[in-house]
Amino acid sequence: MAKLLIQAETTTALAQEIRRVTGSEVLKVEEDGHTVYLALRRAGLTTAVVLTCTPLSLPMPDGENLAVKLEGEAENPAAARASRALTDLLTPAGLLFTPEGDWRARCAQWQARVQRAQGGDTLLGEYPDAVGYVGYNEIGKKAFEQDARRFLRQVRKLLGWPGEVTFNPSGIASSGDVYLHLTPPTGTGGVMIDVSAEGGFQPGGCSPSGVGLRWTLTPGEGQDRWAPAYRNRWARWTTTATQLADEIRAAQADAFPELKSA
Repeated sequence: MAKLLIQAETTTALAQEIRRVTGSEVLKVEEDGHTVYLALRRAGLTTAVVLTCTPLSLPMPDGENLAVKLEGEAENPAAARASRALTDLLTPAGLLFTPEGDWRARCAQWQARVQRAQGGDTLLGEYPDAVGYVGYNEIGKKAFEQDARRFLRQVRKLLGWPGEVTFNPSGIASSGDVYLHLTPPTGTGGVMIDVSAEGGFQPGGCSPSGVGLRWTLTPGEGQDRWAPAYRNRWARWTTTATQLADEIRAAQADAFPELKSA
């Protein structure tokens, strides 16, 4: 691990400075909030480094404006969200030494999670610079919104009920909420699903970026909204779209036996 003070206003300038400091060729750069991943080639081998960047409140006398912690993949950095496009560039771990495999294995797990989330099957639940909650973080909030929208659209598709996905950018603690309101063709026994990113305690637990999942059946006209069937329900943030759709169908069937065939 190395700690550096660098003058860089852009990611491109940062990569150029790392190239100068390490004497390596920079093959690829990926930015994830204040974390930057690089594939570096030196002496015929390509390895990854992870940069944790902290802007200085005031520049140093010589112009340095960024504190950078540089970790090689052999140090197994905590941050392991590099894409497959980056890890595919790296020299096979067998030609290096064992610790590289630990970090790469964690990246592979992350890449598999990203792939599932891209299809809407699960929530990714982790976003740039969002630890415990999203809050005032526009990059993280945009990533959260896209993630939650994909997931809720998949739930809608599985249920086959009409409804709209909406986004409240403020939400609780300015973290944002994404909602889905669905009503089956019968016009009763609908559902409201809320994916929030404010963190804190939630009965179903929260993701590393504070994402929780709550849902409730919604009453139709003339129905008692305080009836037990319409209570709040929480699901784990790792619940798949298929699992959630099945839970909703089962709850609807219990609450409205006459609609089982709807």
